[in-house]
Amino acid sequence: MGKRLLTSFITGILLAWACSCSQAFLVFFPSAYILFGGWPIVWRIKQTLRRDLQLAGFYSKLRKAEQLNKKNNVTYHMKWQKTVDKQPNKVAIRFQDEEWTYIRIVSLANKIANYLSSNSNLDVGDTVALVAENCPEYIVVLLALSKLGCPAALINFNLSGKQLLHTIEISSSKVVIVTSTLSHNVKQIEGDLNTDIVYYSLNRKECDSIYKDIIQLCHDSPVTSPTGRDSKITPLSTLCYIYTSGTTGLPKACIITHAKAVTIGVVFNIISEAVESDIFYVTLPLYHTSGLIIATGTVVNAGCSMYLKSKFSASEFWDDCVMHNCTVIIYIGELCRYLLLQPSRPSDTNHRVTRAIGNGLRTGIWQDFRDRFLITRILEVYGSTEGFSGLMNLVSEPGYIGYLPISLKDVPLLRALYNLTFVARIDPETGDIVRGADGLCIRCEVNESGEALGMVRVGEKKMVMYLSQEATKKTMVRNVVTHGDLYCRTGDIMSANELGFLTFLDRRGDTFRWKGENVSTSEVESIFAAIIDHDDVIVYSVAIPGIEGRAGMAAIVKKHLDLDNLLDSLKRDLPSYSVPLFIRLIAAPKLTATYKYSKIGLKREGFDINTITDPVFFLDPRCKKYVPLDNEVFSLLMERKLRL
Repeated sequence: MGKRLLTSFITGILLAWACSCSQAFLVFFPSAYILFGGWPIVWRIKQTLRRDLQLAGFYSKLRKAEQLNKKNNVTYHMKWQKTVDKQPNKVAIRFQDEEWTYIRIVSLANKIANYLSSNSNLDVGDTVALVAENCPEYIVVLLALSKLGCPAALINFNLSGKQLLHTIEISSSKVVIVTSTLSHNVKQIEGDLNTDIVYYSLNRKECDSIYKDIIQLCHDSPVTSPTGRDSKITPLSTLCYIYTSGTTGLPKACIITHAKAVTIGVVFNIISEAVESDIFYVTLPLYHTSGLIIATGTVVNAGCSMYLKSKFSASEFWDDCVMHNCTVIIYIGELCRYLLLQPSRPSDTNHRVTRAIGNGLRTGIWQDFRDRFLITRILEVYGSTEGFSGLMNLVSEPGYIGYLPISLKDVPLLRALYNLTFVARIDPETGDIVRGADGLCIRCEVNESGEALGMVRVGEKKMVMYLSQEATKKTMVRNVVTHGDLYCRTGDIMSANELGFLTFLDRRGDTFRWKGENVSTSEVESIFAAIIDHDDVIVYSVAIPGIEGRAGMAAIVKKHLDLDNLLDSLKRDLPSYSVPLFIRLIAAPKLTATYKYSKIGLKREGFDINTITDPVFFLDPRCKKYVPLDNEVFSLLMERKLRL
C-alpha cells in the first residue's frame, strides 16, 4: 500500500511538473509532509526532480537511438559511411598541418581493407595488432579492419620487451601494423612471436621502416568498400580490444563490440550537445577508450571535426585550442591538474572551449579548473572500458561522478534507471559482497561506502568484458536486486549522499584497514594535494611484519619537505588512523597510459630501505614525529619491537 501511495504521489508530481501546474504542487507537497515523513522528502524531491527527469530524458533518447541502430544492424564503419554520405568533403581530422576529410579517411580505409583482404589471408574474426602513435592513419586502419570484421588489438605504444610481447600474444594477432618510429620495438620481440605473423609498417613522411609500408602497398587497391563480409559482421562482433591500464598487474584485453562503440558515440553526442560546427581537441592516446571511442565516436555522430595532437603537452594545450578554434576538450586522470600547474598565459581564457568531457577530475581542483579556464560545462562521467556501468554528472555539480535518480526510484516505468548502478555493501576485510537473509545484495545507506555494480541488461548478456572468459566470469554477480538478475563488479568503491550524488572513493584494494578502520587512499591524497599545493603524491598501503592490517605510506615528489608542518596539517585534516606511517620522497611518479599513478612498484618495495634509494621517513610513536627511517628503526620494525 505504501509503495503504491508513494508511486502515485511521485507520478503526480511528475505530471504537475510537466504541466507547470502550481496548484497541483500545493496539493502534493502537503501530502508528502503528512504521508511520507515530512519536509525531508519534499526537500529531496524539490532538489532532485528536475535533475532526475533530465537524466530520464537522456536515457529515453539513448534508448530510441539504440533500438534504431539494432534494427538496422548498425556497425562502426556504417556510422562513418552515414556521415560521409551526408558531408564527404567536411574536414574530420586536423593533424599538424594536414586536413583529412571524411571521404579521404573512408577511401583510404577501403584501399587498406581491400589490400589486406587479398594479401593477408585474414578471415572475419582474425585479430590485427595496431602499434601506433596518434595520427589520422590510426583511425583509418581501425576503420579498415572494421570493414573486414577483424578486431584491432590497440597496443600501448609506450610498451616494449616483455610487456609488448604479452599484449600481442594474448590477442592471437595474425597481422601486426606498426608505425615506422616504433618498428624497432616490434622487431626486438619478433623472434618470440608466432612465425606466421605478417608485419606491415604505417609510415609517416619523416621516417623509414624495416617493414613494408601498408599505405604504399594499397595504392592501387579499389577505393570502394570490400564486399562479401557485411553479412558476417554484426553489432555484437568485436571491433577492437582495449587493454586495461595495468595499475594492478599485467594488462587484460577488454572487448569493445561494434554496438558498444556506436552507443558510446551516441551517448557523448547527446550529453555534449555536439553540433557540426564543434571542434574537439583530442590529446589523449588513441589506444585508450577516451581518446578513440569517446572522442572519434562523438565527432562522427555529430558530423563535426577534431584537432588530433600527437601527444599531450600541458604547455601547448590552450595555445592549440586557440589556434585551432576548439570548442570541446576531452580530459582524463591528472591532465587537469597538470594544466593548473602551468604558469598563467593569455590563452587560458582566450579560447572558445565551452565544454570539458572526461573522468577523474578531483574535487579539490574542480572549481579552480573551471574558474581559471572559464569552462562553462564540465561533464564528468564514470565508466570502465570493460564494464557495463555508466554514470554522468549532467548538472556539473563539483566533485561528483554522477548521480542516482532517487526521486524516480519508486516510479514503475523509471525504476530501472535507479538500479542501473547499485552500490553494494562489501566486507571491509575480504572485499566480498554482503547479502541479506533473502540472498540479495544489500544496498549501501546514505554516505556508506560500497562497491558499484553495473546492471547487465537482457540484450547485453551475450556480451563479454574480457578476451579471457575466466576474467569475465570473475566479475559477474547474480541475484543483486532481484533473483535472476545479472550485474558486473566494477572494483570501484563509492558512496552516495542524501541527494543521490555519487563520490568515487577508491579502487577495491586501494582502500585498506588500519587500527580497525577503513582508510581511503584517494581521500588521503586529496588532503595531501591541498597541503603541498597539488604536487604529485601517491598514497598506498604496506604490510608490517606481525602487525594486523596495512599501514599507510605516501610517495611525494619533493626534494625538500617541512615534515613537522606536514604532520600538523595531516593531523588537523585527517583522523589519526589515516595519517600515513611512512613518507617517501621520489623524483617523479610512474604513470599509466591514462595518467593514473602506478602503485605496483611502490607497493612491492614497501618501506624496505635495503632496496629503496629514496629518502624514507617514519612516524615514530616514541617522539610522534616523522624521523628518517634508518637501519636502527627499520630493525626495530622488522623485529616487532616498536609498539604501533
